[in-house]
Amino acid sequence: MNTVPPPLPASVRSAEPSQFARNAANICLAAPLIVLAFVFLVSPILREHRDASGRLISIIIGLGALAFCVAGAVAGILAFLLAKPGQRGAVFARAGCGMALLGLLAAIAVPNFVRARTVALQNKQALKELQAAVTNFNAQTAASLTNGEAHSLDTRNLQQSLAQAAERTTGETTSLLKGSQLYMKELQQHRDTYDQALKELTVAKVLTVRTLEQRAQLSDRKALVQKFLDANDGLQKFVESSQSHYRKGLIAAGVSAPHAEAATKGFSRQWSAQHPFMVTIREADDRMGRAMLGVLNLFDTQWGQWSFDADANVVRFQNDSALEQYKSFMAEIKQAGADQAAAQQRLASVLSQRTGKL
Repeated sequence: MNTVPPPLPASVRSAEPSQFARNAANICLAAPLIVLAFVFLVSPILREHRDASGRLISIIIGLGALAFCVAGAVAGILAFLLAKPGQRGAVFARAGCGMALLGLLAAIAVPNFVRARTVALQNKQALKELQAAVTNFNAQTAASLTNGEAHSLDTRNLQQSLAQAAERTTGETTSLLKGSQLYMKELQQHRDTYDQALKELTVAKVLTVRTLEQRAQLSDRKALVQKFLDANDGLQKFVESSQSHYRKGLIAAGVSAPHAEAATKGFSRQWSAQHPFMVTIREADDRMGRAMLGVLNLFDTQWGQWSFDADANVVRFQNDSALEQYKSFMAEIKQAGADQAAAQQRLASVLSQRTGKL
């Protein structure tokens, strides 16, 4: 008995490839449509994740879209190759539309990718140059603190570097740099006010008794000390609330809320190591200023009951209690100066360790 099955009719043999070709054509047409719908649906999610997680999500979405496009292109090629006579019209139409849409997506995606890559390289180069500027600024700051020249600190060069980097970058990076520049500008304004008050106080030599000939001079000297205290207080308040000032600058520069939050957290991590020493330095200035006021007030209330011994270079009080107060004020000025110098040295050490970080 012949056990070989009879051959299938020609119509049955040709049905399977034709059905496969139609399915492949449908896949080719559906793939770009699915990609477009998927991108449209996930766009709001990407807008809500503009921090580091957003980059990972974008990569995953991009890989998924690429997989769909490749699958669609392969299906389209198979549809063209396997379509049978009599069904090629419908298959070719669907596959052709799918391939056209895939080509359109590629025409949009490839230039965007190239442009994004170019922008990323420009951003990287601009940030690299900014990093060098920050390194130089930190080194100069550390050297100034080590040499006891903290009053000479100037952030204008760093502000200029931030502005130049902002001009060469795009998007959120530009806004972040502009926000940082606004923060540095506000800091410099407080610093300028402080430096001017310190300069006037230093030039006036308010505690020099040799030139103190009239009681009326004390009012002018007290005013200079008070001006210094006010300037130092403004700078100290800014330092203590640096995080909120930095975030305010970012928002003013147009940084999105998620990016501003992430940048502020990064700023806080960097600032946390410097903050205690910055506060100690400002507190030391406040202690010295208040002790100076104490000395001048003592001279005022004890006017006529003290004298300056030029030969011995000492102030002599008729009242022992007043003399003790004078010694206490002068000791406080000396101790505050020592505490400030120690804080400056420790701050210089922190800045040296954090070279290249803003």
